[in-house]
Amino acid sequence: MTLYSIAALIFGLIFLAVGAEFLVRGAVSLAKRLGVPLLIIGLTIVAWGTSAPELVVSVEASLTGHPGVSIGNLVGSNIANFMLIGGLCATLIALGLSRAEFRRDGMVLLLSTVLFVALFLDGSITLWKGLILLAIVIGYSIWVTWDSIK
Repeated sequence: MTLYSIAALIFGLIFLAVGAEFLVRGAVSLAKRLGVPLLIIGLTIVAWGTSAPELVVSVEASLTGHPGVSIGNLVGSNIANFMLIGGLCATLIALGLSRAEFRRDGMVLLLSTVLFVALFLDGSITLWKGLILLAIVIGYSIWVTWDSIK
């Protein structure tokens, strides 16, 4: 690893931390101004914002003929989100959801995981499968946002 690579990594991590701080502060501020529950902001704006870099990496990998990187990014990111982030946050402070939120979001999480596995059984995610997944995530985001506004 060259000195340039190490410096780029360090600066990238610093910019990532600063960007994350701005994203969280902005999302909380937006939620307060609009009267939207923080959970909904986390499920929509923060989730989409933090997924944007992963989306760029996955699209770039797919376009350059490395689709395995896209799938690895997707699966690895989900494992890290569940186990690393969920576990670390839970060790710092108890995490809690209402029973209704857990039922709604937990069921969507479970069903989306099962759907992804079912769509990937043949070893590929094709255009039509991608459109199905994209439509579901957009529909879910609209549904959750609409449900919180009512």
